[in-house]
Amino acid sequence: MPRRRPVPGAAAVSAVLIIATAGCTTVAILASSQTVSAATSSSPWTGSFTAVALPPRVDQVKSTTCVNAEDCWAVGEAVGRGATESSAAVIATTNGGRRWMSQPIPAGIGTLNDISCSDRQHCVAVGQSDQTPNSGSAVLVTTNGGATWIAAPPLAGVSDMTTVSCRADRHCLAIGTNNTTGAVYASSPGTSTWTSVGTLPPGVEGASAVSCTDDRHCWVTGFTATDPLHLSGAVVATSNGGSTWTSLPVPAGTGFLNGITCTQGSGDRAAASCVAVGTSAVAQGQTRTGHGQILTSSNAGLSWTPEPVPTAVATLFDVSCPSVGICAAVGSTPAASAQAGVTVLTGTGRAPWQHPTMSGVWCVSTSNCAVVGGAYTAYLRS
Repeated sequence: MPRRRPVPGAAAVSAVLIIATAGCTTVAILASSQTVSAATSSSPWTGSFTAVALPPRVDQVKSTTCVNAEDCWAVGEAVGRGATESSAAVIATTNGGRRWMSQPIPAGIGTLNDISCSDRQHCVAVGQSDQTPNSGSAVLVTTNGGATWIAAPPLAGVSDMTTVSCRADRHCLAIGTNNTTGAVYASSPGTSTWTSVGTLPPGVEGASAVSCTDDRHCWVTGFTATDPLHLSGAVVATSNGGSTWTSLPVPAGTGFLNGITCTQGSGDRAAASCVAVGTSAVAQGQTRTGHGQILTSSNAGLSWTPEPVPTAVATLFDVSCPSVGICAAVGSTPAASAQAGVTVLTGTGRAPWQHPTMSGVWCVSTSNCAVVGGAYTAYLRS
C-alpha cells in the first residue's frame, strides 16, 4: 500500500516537533512564544515561530516547499467544495509564510501528497484523482507560479503518486504506485511530459519521499513488508536518473521512514550527506506507538548512524536541511502523551509548544522555515 504523508484527524492527540541536528548533536524543547535563539547561545537557529491561519475551506496541509525566503507552496485537502471543484488544495505565500492564499486547481483531484518547485514559476504537485471506483494518478503542473494549474494526462497503470522532487533545471523525478511496485517517472527539463524511467527494487513499497542532488543521483524512503501486518524501513538510491535502484542498508529496528534529504558534497555521489527520519514502529497504522528516528549518513547512504531523539517524539514525518548537518524535522508525540505537542531544537530544554501534528517542513536557512500539518501553518523568521 502507498505510504502517503499523514493527515491527522481533528480529534487526534497530536503534536508539532521541529528537530534540529548540528554535527550529530541533539536537541531542546522550545516554547512557541520564545525565540529560537533563546534555547542556547550555541544554537545555529535564530528568530521565532509565528502561527498563521489557513485560507478559507482549506482543511489539511501535508507538504510544503520553498524556492527562497519569501515564496513557498503547500498541498493538502479542502472542505465544502462544490461538485465541479477539487477536494484537494494548493496554497501559496509570497511573504515567507505571513499569509497563505489558495490557488485554483482543476476539478477531479482527490488528494495531493507532495509538491516541489524549480523556481518561482515552475512547480509540480502529485497525488491521486477522485475517479471512482478506481482512482488514478494526479499530476498538476504550473508555469506561472500557480496562477493556473494544469492536470497532466493520467499515468497508465498508476493508482497514486506519492512524492516528487524538482531541480532548478526543471527536471523532476516522481514516484507512484503500480500495484505494489514503485513506478519511477521523470519529466523532461522545461516540459510537463512524463516518461516512465524505471521501478524501485522488488519488495520496496510505499515511497514516502525522494531527494535528488542532481538529475542522476536520488534517494527514496519506503518500506519492505516482513509479514502481512509488519514492515521494515528501506532506503534506495539511483545514480542514473531512476533507471536502476540499489537498496541501501539501514540499522536494525528501523520502522516507517517518512522523509529524506541529501546534500551533495564535493566530489562524486559518495560525498553526499543524507538525513532520513521516521519511527521505530513497524506495525501498519501504528506510527505513534514507536519512537522517533533520525538516521544520518556522510557517505550517500552506504552506512547510517542513528541519532539520539527525545523520548517525547513518536514519529518524524519530514526533514529539511538548509546546510549540511543543520536540519529541521517535524512529527508527533506518542498517542498516549497528555501533551499536545513540543518543539525541539538544538540546545537545552524548554516548555512544550502545543499545536497539531506537523507533516511538512522546508528551510531555506536557519532563520527562514515554513512548517505545515493538520489545519495549521507556521513560519520561522529572524
